Amino acid sequence: MMYVVLTLILALYGSMHGFVAWTLAKQFPRFALPIYGIIFVFTVMSIAVVAVRTKSIGSFFGQLGSYWMALGLLAFVIYALFHFLPFPSFWWSTTCIVLLFAGGIWQAERLQKTSYKVETIPVEQPVRIALLSDIHLGYVNGVRKLERIVQRVNEEQPDVVLLAGDLFDSNFEAIRHPERIQELLSTFQSTYGTFLAWGNHDAGDNFDKMRALVLQTNIHLLEDEVVDVGPFVVGGRKDVRPIGDQGGVRHSIAQALDAIDSSKPVFMLDHQPSTVLDYDDRIDLIVSGHTHRGQVWPFYLITQKIFPIDYGMLQKENSSVAIVSSGAGFWGPPIRIGTKSEYVIIELQPSILK
Repeated sequence: MMYVVLTLILALYGSMHGFVAWTLAKQFPRFALPIYGIIFVFTVMSIAVVAVRTKSIGSFFGQLGSYWMALGLLAFVIYALFHFLPFPSFWWSTTCIVLLFAGGIWQAERLQKTSYKVETIPVEQPVRIALLSDIHLGYVNGVRKLERIVQRVNEEQPDVVLLAGDLFDSNFEAIRHPERIQELLSTFQSTYGTFLAWGNHDAGDNFDKMRALVLQTNIHLLEDEVVDVGPFVVGGRKDVRPIGDQGGVRHSIAQALDAIDSSKPVFMLDHQPSTVLDYDDRIDLIVSGHTHRGQVWPFYLITQKIFPIDYGMLQKENSSVAIVSSGAGFWGPPIRIGTKSEYVIIELQPSILK
């Protein structure tokens, strides 16, 4: 059944790019053959970016395939919509595609700050949390992106840094200069350290290499465990639905929670927000990512239906707080339209009711 579904998806994806090639060939008939050939090659490269997860297809081809994925899908949607207009619209639609493509790249690369102030969590002193998710290190997001992320976070002088999954983009071999990535991950500066829980893309046939890289940094890797760091407790979960191997199944942390000091606030990293309603009032703060808030408008309408919270902050009935980030990076098409790449600063303040 899975192979049938994958075949249908590939057929649909190929048909969409075929429509783009047909539209261009109809406009430039003298160049029809090279148009079909070039778009076929680009389409194959874009499929390889997602499908090949155990080796690199090459940095140049990986980036080219990624950007064509974005451009090709935009071209299909815009050309298809403009096709129904009662007047010639090729140049209008092409202009629209170029503007959306360029703007989407700019928006995806533009790292923005999102802030939340919370006064319902029982902290004795103010706590400043830096939350990051969905960096997706791979062909497009690499050293330069991570350098900017680390710099921006360190400028905030956080008490703790929480990495809520999808540090990697499924294929470890797609990363250029992993040794530099390792160095950068160790340069987050905070009072109590950096903590990481895995996301669904932090998995697969080369998961051991992902894990080995993280273990060589000063990041505290939390795999269904909790750790007391002084004024608070931090817990982290394996992903609830990883794409491939993640070093074993996800285990309950109920026993670990029973053993901690219940007077201290507990912060839980759990990549997918589908689980936020599963936590009881022993967990004060749940931080997640995964949704990208749809990444490209109007897909946020889908993520809003799928998850109890797909973005922002939710005050649960049991007094717990859930915060979901749209992510610092992106998956698949390296563009954002109607959403933002962000890092999150959470200011926990002692309750004024104390």
